[in-house]
Amino acid sequence: MPATNDGPAGPPPPFQDMTGQETAPLTDGTLLRYQYIALAPTVATNFRYVLHDDGRLYFAQNSSAPNDPIYNTPLPSEPTRTLSESELAAVNAALDAVDFFNQPALVSVKARGGALMVVAARRGDMVHEVWYENGNNALLELLHGLALPEENTPTTVQDSMAYWDAVWEDMSPADDGDEDE
Repeated sequence: MPATNDGPAGPPPPFQDMTGQETAPLTDGTLLRYQYIALAPTVATNFRYVLHDDGRLYFAQNSSAPNDPIYNTPLPSEPTRTLSESELAAVNAALDAVDFFNQPALVSVKARGGALMVVAARRGDMVHEVWYENGNNALLELLHGLALPEENTPTTVQDSMAYWDAVWEDMSPADDGDEDE
């Protein structure tokens, strides 16, 4: 489905019952919105951010509190970080490299569990949204890494994965040492 001027059309069929994900149209001055949604019983690992044309990035990571909505932490009123011109150029180059604006609304790799990454991006008057189920490409790797605090920005995909593994480990319920008998 090519990019349209209508903005995101909402969740594709397998995800229409999901409540709480960001669905508002991208506002003028917004380059993209990235959402990471765990396809697992916990939503503690979910996060999202909005990136503006001028590099301002607003990031929110879920708390570990039990909850029903996909997101339980609001986006901040002040930017979490500001990307440099070269980082913004890399985002636009990655959108082009994967031909983002011509991708279908759903790109799915079947797996148990996993994650859903929802990317909505603007180029001029065009807005396009793609739901990646267990997807992985250069764009997703770059966007996932941008969510890290600036001082922890990874230089490799492995650094990014190690950082998030540590974050998610810290958010996991503590093991009380009792084994199932």
